[in-house]
Amino acid sequence: MSAAVLNLFSGSRAKRTRLGANPHAGESSASLTGTGNAGALSDGNSTVPLNPQPARSFAQVAGGGSVKRSGPAPPAFPRPHLRRGKPVIEHGNYASMERPAPSTPAPNTLYIDMRSSSLSPEEVLEAAFPVLGNHVVGFQLFAAQKTVGLVFASAESRAHYVNKDIGDTGLVMYPAPAHPVNLLKLTLQGVPFWDADGVARELPEVLRPYGELVFLAPMVTASGWASDQWHATISRAPGNAVLPPETIDLLGQQVIVDVPAQRRYCRHCESSQHIKPSCRQGQRQRSRLQQQAKDDAAVAAARAQLLQLPAQESQQQQLPDQQLPPRHAPPHHQHSHPPPHPHPHQRALSDSWEDQLDDMEATPTGDASIEDKIRRATHVITSYAQDPNSFDVEVYNAARQFLDSAIRSGGSEQ
Repeated sequence: MSAAVLNLFSGSRAKRTRLGANPHAGESSASLTGTGNAGALSDGNSTVPLNPQPARSFAQVAGGGSVKRSGPAPPAFPRPHLRRGKPVIEHGNYASMERPAPSTPAPNTLYIDMRSSSLSPEEVLEAAFPVLGNHVVGFQLFAAQKTVGLVFASAESRAHYVNKDIGDTGLVMYPAPAHPVNLLKLTLQGVPFWDADGVARELPEVLRPYGELVFLAPMVTASGWASDQWHATISRAPGNAVLPPETIDLLGQQVIVDVPAQRRYCRHCESSQHIKPSCRQGQRQRSRLQQQAKDDAAVAAARAQLLQLPAQESQQQQLPDQQLPPRHAPPHHQHSHPPPHPHPHQRALSDSWEDQLDDMEATPTGDASIEDKIRRATHVITSYAQDPNSFDVEVYNAARQFLDSAIRSGGSEQ
């Protein structure tokens, strides 16, 4: 029996190939070689994948396979890494002026600057103990300044270890400066670095109205090429908080003056304030302020709702057909039929409802917090609603007025 007859009975027919066509054009190179992602190999009725996919977790399936970015996207045009170059201007005592010396009431103190050290404070103390021993009575940690203060037992011991190294740690014990130092660090953008001598000559005069220029150094690349970004430090009088202008003129060039952690110039807005509506930094800043305002309003609303809860609970405890008496007039039945025997909890009229509660409770109302007073006023209103003879009507009205005032003022008025 021919192959054509067998194909006819089996329900399949041979695929005809067009003239000049490649018979293997519809197959991948991987399927021809038997490797790679070739789908599956047929062996009878079984199908075995050549490249099985790893099983996906439930979180991956539920999340649609999207992977969240771990951090902000890198800048499209990043700046080269810069380091501080050789100083062009440096005061003779700048090293002592720049080192942190936090104020402390402890006498005989020497400081250890750890800003550029990889050691922990505990490791520094352990390294200093064999050197100092009993000459030191204790230490102080200034975490914000990354500084450790060592308090010596006597002035003689402190004087002996001034500016001495601590073993092989590279750290020095130094005293606080004799006079308080008010340093202001600046970052200059657009400095004409091609005339370094002219910059060193004119910049101190430009900044003199704001302080003495005690340090100036360019930011350079790893190979040593200077950039137009420079670091400067001025020494101001104690208590002087005046900042230099946002831009200065230096050798005919406009130079931007940024103050780290205080002021940064926006090139888009051409100001340190984001004044243009199209500024993206300003948009993010305004969005944060609006969100903060919404959060503050939500907190205020929640506090007001908490203050209203006692009044709502007292109204829910009353009977449906019971009506509250007027605030400034006693109920009608009290005028027509006064009770012959007062209720045992009723008290004579005092100056305020707080005085009567002082007589009834151990803790005086004047020493209580606003929450306790609200609770006690609610107790007066609830008790009066259940039994009008429990408190005098004037006491009831005073408690109602106090509770209304507390709700309106948010608990600030007592």
